[in-house]
Amino acid sequence: MRFSTSTLRNFVVSAALVACLGVGSMTAEAAAPKKATKFVYNGLVYTTVAKKYECKVQKAGTKAADGTTIEVYEGDIVIPEKAVYNNEEYTVVDVPTAVFKGVTTVTSVVFPSTIVKLNDGTFDGCTALTSVTFPPSITKIPAKCFQKCTGLTSITIPGTVVDFGADAFNGAVNLESMTFAESDEAIAIPASIFNGGGFDKFTTLNLNRPIDGSKYTAMVEKPFRNNKTLTTIVLGSKVAALPTSYFEGCVALTNLTLPAELASLGTNVFAGCSSLPEITLPTGITTIPSSTFQGCSSLAKVRFEGQVTSIDAMAFLNAKVSDIIFPESLTTIGQMAFSGSALKGDLVIPAAVKTIGVQAFANNNELTSVSIPAVTTTIGDGAFMGCTSVKNFTVDAANENYISDAAAQLIASKDGKTLIAWAPASETTQFSGFTAMRPYAAYKCANLTSAALDNCTEWGDYSLYGTNIVEMAVRGNVGRYVLADNTALKTLTVSGSEIPFGIAKGCTALATVNFTDKVTIVKQDAFAGCTSLKEIDLGTILAILEADCFKGSAIEKITVSAANPAGMAEGVFKEGDNITVVVPNELVETYKNAAGWKFLTIVGDENLAVGPKDMGMPRGIYYAGEDSKLHAAYDLSEEIDTYDVGEIPHTFQLAVFKNRIYGACAGKKFVYSATGSVDGDGKLFYISKVGGQLFQAVVLDNTGNNAYKDPFGLYVYGEYLFVNDRNVCIRKIPADAIALPQDYSSWMENNWMGFYNNPWAYGCIKSGWGITTNKYSVKDGKLVEDATANKDPRYWLGMKFAGNGIYTFQDGDIGTGSAPGVKPEGSVLLNGINPIFTTFYVDEAHDQIYIYIETAGSQDKLVKGGVYRVDIAKLLDKGVDTQNFAELDPVLVDGSPVKYEGSATNEHVGISQFSAEDGYLYWCYRAPSAEEAAANEAQDYATQCGGKYWWADKYDEANPLHHSGIKRVKLGEAEPKVEMVVPGVEGYGCVPVGFVGSSAVKDITNPAVEVSAATITVAGGILTVDADAVVAVYDMSGLMVARVAATAGQGIDIANLPAGAYVASAELANGKVAVAKFVK
Repeated sequence: MRFSTSTLRNFVVSAALVACLGVGSMTAEAAAPKKATKFVYNGLVYTTVAKKYECKVQKAGTKAADGTTIEVYEGDIVIPEKAVYNNEEYTVVDVPTAVFKGVTTVTSVVFPSTIVKLNDGTFDGCTALTSVTFPPSITKIPAKCFQKCTGLTSITIPGTVVDFGADAFNGAVNLESMTFAESDEAIAIPASIFNGGGFDKFTTLNLNRPIDGSKYTAMVEKPFRNNKTLTTIVLGSKVAALPTSYFEGCVALTNLTLPAELASLGTNVFAGCSSLPEITLPTGITTIPSSTFQGCSSLAKVRFEGQVTSIDAMAFLNAKVSDIIFPESLTTIGQMAFSGSALKGDLVIPAAVKTIGVQAFANNNELTSVSIPAVTTTIGDGAFMGCTSVKNFTVDAANENYISDAAAQLIASKDGKTLIAWAPASETTQFSGFTAMRPYAAYKCANLTSAALDNCTEWGDYSLYGTNIVEMAVRGNVGRYVLADNTALKTLTVSGSEIPFGIAKGCTALATVNFTDKVTIVKQDAFAGCTSLKEIDLGTILAILEADCFKGSAIEKITVSAANPAGMAEGVFKEGDNITVVVPNELVETYKNAAGWKFLTIVGDENLAVGPKDMGMPRGIYYAGEDSKLHAAYDLSEEIDTYDVGEIPHTFQLAVFKNRIYGACAGKKFVYSATGSVDGDGKLFYISKVGGQLFQAVVLDNTGNNAYKDPFGLYVYGEYLFVNDRNVCIRKIPADAIALPQDYSSWMENNWMGFYNNPWAYGCIKSGWGITTNKYSVKDGKLVEDATANKDPRYWLGMKFAGNGIYTFQDGDIGTGSAPGVKPEGSVLLNGINPIFTTFYVDEAHDQIYIYIETAGSQDKLVKGGVYRVDIAKLLDKGVDTQNFAELDPVLVDGSPVKYEGSATNEHVGISQFSAEDGYLYWCYRAPSAEEAAANEAQDYATQCGGKYWWADKYDEANPLHHSGIKRVKLGEAEPKVEMVVPGVEGYGCVPVGFVGSSAVKDITNPAVEVSAATITVAGGILTVDADAVVAVYDMSGLMVARVAATAGQGIDIANLPAGAYVASAELANGKVAVAKFVK
């Protein structure tokens, strides 16, 4: 029997009709049928529930007890609250998955109030379904509920729904609109409901529910992020807050309605909505968060209805805003807030604005004037850089921090000594008298042809970039690209031993360069593109030539007398370069065999004297100070040396490799930042001396890149440097070279590991790194000591956020982005106590771990801050899942209160490094003030979990160990005793080099590292070395792919290697290592 839509409607029986027919209404369940019975009612098949007056809908084709069969369900289906069988009413309570699954003839379904939930896959494959009326009390749209419902074009989700199953709308590719009905109950719509993609027609969203942003732990969980088809979004009055990135990347969005009740926007919430033409922010919005409308390249008109006080970093970056009325309530304009917009004409900063951030209005090429109000206290670097049409800057006369001049063409500090900004369109051709130039101060001021700056000692990055100054002398602290792209510059004089980064890049007229001091290093891009520069004298102590320092220049002759040929980055010189190098006669053969130099023509000059041969740093203990400088203490004297090699802020870890002191500098910003994707300022550097002259070489430079890849940690193992960043990757870099390539890729990334999402999560932050030999194998799911274990290195990695604990693994456990590794057994340690710690040290000789913990454990098992020691055997046995640190029998080494620096609960500096030498463990300790210590000790548990911690010791000003300095403890002592070896200093990373207590020889300098005479060449699929050597080849992830002992000139076949970039390392018998990068 087939039921059409009209037939079905004729079978609807009202309650009144049932009563007239005398149908009973028994309620005693004891009288209900004892077993399930199938029956047909109004065109649907049901089965009774045994011993209850309830029934369930059954799929078509099911034969009823009386032999009746409904062959197919089609058209509009209305499921009643009650079904009648044998004059008895049965409440309809369920529609099992099989009822409608795959039914292609049903067009709509109305559910009764008696059904309180739907089952997984309820309408899976219902291709003709166009409408569903849900039960009024439904709380979940189950998994695959509307999978492959290709006829469904719109749907309204009831306000009672709070949960969604995965793939709920997978394959419902013709869905055009979704409405979430009004409700006060918050909802977190998961992205998984749209699994499968293909929603090319989904254009309209109506949402009138509070959004529970706390449920989203990763960006991929946001349901509408990066939607390419949504054109209309209407948010109702119940939406008071939008989570971070909720509608980011909705590139088709043209119509956006925000309710008056909206009071909070998440960062990036509409970023990349590149079709949005205008926006009106309702009265409840008082802050425009970071990157809210970043990249909204069609957004021309912006209006504020409320009292907005802050427009945060990058809020309208590259948003092309041209029509905006700033609110009078505005006090803060953040970093890059309107950079790359389309503002025009006169920019009048509102009268209440106190802060204008770095590059806040950069690159608004149609601005013609800028007015600064009286209350402004901060103007960030490059706030108006690239605004090439600005002719006038005016500053309110009442401003106590800044001034302009009579011609209204500049912004300067109140004393007139520091230039903040020069008007690029000013017709003035010269200026003078400034002692400091802020970054971008005269950026692209093409009308400037001369500047008298004899007393200037601070030259910010790009401060004279793109000017037309003919002659210039620089000294003091010189930033990056200060005179770059100055095509009129002919003569440059540089004071200081370092030729600054990009100082004259693109200066095509530059013909003469003078140095007033001995040159140690020519930094990256220094003379790149100087097509008129023919010759240069680099003096007697040249040590480093950084990448691209002469790239594209016209250099024909270099004079140099350094006893040790300068190390250089790959590609500085190459075979076929037509450059003559003049050296002292006795150095001709040395240079002819030196890496890089051998490609050039080397000639001797009897009038040149050989420069000094000594290289290296004195013995002592080095530490990176709070003052952003490197310091050294010698023996136990009070003498402290300061090595001013430029700013190295937050250098959390130091290491020594032969004669060089390496540092991992995290930069000025080391915590989360809304502008983190572009404001990296960290670096990996080393310092050394040649001829008594100090120099710094930068190995990895992260300036302007992702801040979360700033170097945070550094570990030397064998011939390699392992460099970890905040929360992206670890790099593995060959260490024994004077200057290193700067583009080494990741050796390990967080999401390559089996720990990722188990238990690491997005944003996990590293907190220590160590390497030991391996002596463990897995037994019963745990690591145990095993003399037969493989001897590959064992890595130990700490995490202090989004996966807190220590994790151990080997090379084979590292996967790739597309094929992550498998989490090794027994490898997750301390995760159960959720420790917040900043560093640790694995004492392999005594099988112990030292760890600086800030807090761990639950309130009743709280671990207070301090340096602890734990036996590795106990850690491996109980530390996998313990929730009680006490079970590990930890030894408190030092419970001294530590100075607070950082943000949130997991981003403190604390103690940043343990360094060991000859049986001692050293660390820098920074004490809190008495007031800070008292405040910390007075806080309750909830407060300390929110930021600042309790310490194992109470602060005692009379205790010398509670004052800043460098401490040490003897490794392996049963009862460790802490001693203060360098009192009164405050620092981050530290490393001892032949310090007192060490058996190392007490020479003034370490042995010099000479540039290897070996040369690696690759041609025609054959790699050769011109000396006997052990040759290893690594891919750019750091994985060794080949290793062979080769004689001089022996060819090594590399034809079978996959295409890509590689690094070859050749270790000679004398211990020197040659390194070369090649591409196959």
